[in-house]
Amino acid sequence: MEVPKAVDHDQRRAEIVRAARVVLARDGIDGATMRRIASEAQCTTGRITHYFVDKDDVMIAVLRSVHHSSRQRMEAALREPDARARLERVIEAALPLDAERRDEWSIWMTFLAHAVHSAALQAELKVRYDDWSALLAGVVEDDPGSEAVRRFVALIDGLGMRVTVDASSRLDIVRMIHDAVDAAGTRRSDVSRPSGAAEPGRR
Repeated sequence: MEVPKAVDHDQRRAEIVRAARVVLARDGIDGATMRRIASEAQCTTGRITHYFVDKDDVMIAVLRSVHHSSRQRMEAALREPDARARLERVIEAALPLDAERRDEWSIWMTFLAHAVHSAALQAELKVRYDDWSALLAGVVEDDPGSEAVRRFVALIDGLGMRVTVDASSRLDIVRMIHDAVDAAGTRRSDVSRPSGAAEPGRR
């Protein structure tokens, strides 16, 4: 009697999520039907509903997957020994500077738009933003709710959206990140300078 092959359920779920990422980046949420996801995953819609409650459940899994990919790159950038370069590399790692990351940002922006009318998506996105803030707080050695961290989260959001809709603008990204880090360093030194003290190089 032939023994049935063991099924790796985590792998099956991951395959469906990867397929859903492709469909979502290509067709958006409205176009990401269960049938299209099943076709991309080369499985039946029944298999999808075996692992996920419904389409919304699949979409949340995709959002978490995209965030996980971004976070892995940002964590890898933390290995940079120089503090300033480390901050710049972490910011760059979060941005859509290649085709794969541009697809991720396309998905992220789709979720942002739909979150306006979805409390569940709003809650899920807040978790992702809080995680970004905590990681960046460790890089700049500040509180996650500090002005410095909020500025860098806003910088990532703004640059990411711009490059996603205009790929040619990525040529300016490195300069803009450099300028933003310069500006942040100036603000931090101004805050830490005692009242009445002269700026460095001035008498």
